[in-house]
Amino acid sequence: MGEERYTVARMFRSYLDTTAKLGLREEISRDSPELKKLFDKPPIDTARIPGPTCDRLYEAVYKARGRDAIRSFGYDAMRGEGYLQYFFEASGTPGTVETAVLAADQLGATIAVHW
Repeated sequence: MGEERYTVARMFRSYLDTTAKLGLREEISRDSPELKKLFDKPPIDTARIPGPTCDRLYEAVYKARGRDAIRSFGYDAMRGEGYLQYFFEASGTPGTVETAVLAADQLGATIAVHW
């Protein structure tokens, strides 16, 4: 049995926001009732989103816009209210190199999408 993967909801919310900025919210919502529910009522920041749910969002963006879009999608989500910002705020002090390394390591451990 494989290891379960999760993404912190704050990062997933940033992915949802980035998807909407790309103009893909309606298209993806039509194709996936599960993702529509998450667009309509995003989870609280500290929730854990199962890896397969995240994979479905990544795959939908990839299907709609291609490989280059998925790369910029991840970059834009990280720059926004995403994972790195979450760790910087959680530390109670301005972000440090150690915090950024921790966040990048954790993010890398949660992504396993194959196309």
